[in-house]
Amino acid sequence: MYTDGLSERRGESMDHGMTRLRPHAAALVDQDIDELSDELMNGLVAGAHDDIALLALRLPQSDEGVSP
Repeated sequence: MYTDGLSERRGESMDHGMTRLRPHAAALVDQDIDELSDELMNGLVAGAHDDIALLALRLPQSDEGVSP
Protein backbone atom coordinates (compact mmCIF):
# COMPACT_ATOMS: atom_id res chain seq x y z
CA MET A 1 0.00 0.00 0.00
CA TYR A 2 1.29 3.44 -0.79
CA THR A 3 0.18 7.03 -1.07
CA ASP A 4 -0.15 8.73 -4.43
CA GLY A 5 3.15 10.55 -3.91
CA LEU A 6 5.01 7.37 -4.85
CA SER A 7 3.49 7.11 -8.32
CA GLU A 8 2.08 10.52 -9.27
CA ARG A 9 3.96 13.60 -10.48
CA ARG A 10 2.62 17.04 -11.28
CA GLY A 11 1.80 17.33 -14.95
CA GLU A 12 1.77 13.55 -15.52
CA SER A 13 -1.22 11.30 -15.91
CA MET A 14 -1.85 8.66 -13.27
CA ASP A 15 -1.42 6.03 -15.99
CA HIS A 16 2.12 7.25 -16.65
CA GLY A 17 2.96 7.00 -12.95
CA MET A 18 1.60 3.46 -12.74
CA THR A 19 3.54 2.52 -15.88
CA ARG A 20 6.70 3.69 -14.09
CA LEU A 21 5.81 1.89 -10.83
CA ARG A 22 4.83 -1.55 -12.16
CA PRO A 23 8.13 -2.69 -13.73
CA HIS A 24 10.14 -1.22 -10.87
CA ALA A 25 8.08 -3.13 -8.28
CA ALA A 26 8.08 -6.32 -10.40
CA ALA A 27 11.89 -6.26 -10.59
CA LEU A 28 12.05 -6.19 -6.79
CA VAL A 29 9.48 -8.88 -6.02
CA ASP A 30 12.08 -11.42 -4.86
CA GLN A 31 13.90 -8.99 -2.56
CA ASP A 32 13.27 -8.92 1.18
CA ILE A 33 10.75 -6.34 2.39
CA ASP A 34 13.36 -3.83 3.57
CA GLU A 35 15.21 -3.93 0.26
CA LEU A 36 12.00 -3.75 -1.77
CA SER A 37 10.78 -0.74 0.22
CA ASP A 38 14.12 1.09 0.08
CA GLU A 39 14.56 0.50 -3.64
CA LEU A 40 11.00 1.60 -4.47
CA MET A 41 11.48 4.79 -2.50
CA ASN A 42 14.95 5.48 -3.92
CA GLY A 43 13.99 4.65 -7.48
CA LEU A 44 10.70 6.51 -7.65
CA VAL A 45 10.92 9.58 -5.43
CA ALA A 46 13.29 11.62 -7.61
CA GLY A 47 11.35 14.69 -8.67
CA ALA A 48 8.51 13.99 -6.23
CA HIS A 49 7.06 16.98 -4.41
CA ASP A 50 4.41 15.14 -2.44
CA ASP A 51 4.42 13.25 0.84
CA ILE A 52 5.05 9.55 0.39
CA ALA A 53 4.10 6.67 2.64
CA LEU A 54 4.72 3.02 1.85
CA LEU A 55 3.51 -0.04 3.73
CA ALA A 56 4.88 -3.38 2.56
CA LEU A 57 3.69 -6.79 3.68
CA ARG A 58 4.77 -10.20 2.47
CA LEU A 59 2.27 -12.97 3.01
CA PRO A 60 3.49 -16.53 3.37
CA GLN A 61 2.99 -18.65 0.29
CA SER A 62 0.08 -21.03 0.46
CA ASP A 63 0.64 -24.72 -0.09
CA GLU A 64 -3.06 -25.13 -0.92
CA GLY A 65 -3.59 -27.43 -3.84
CA VAL A 66 -0.04 -28.84 -3.71
CA SER A 67 0.24 -32.58 -3.30
CA PRO A 68 2.80 -33.87 -0.75
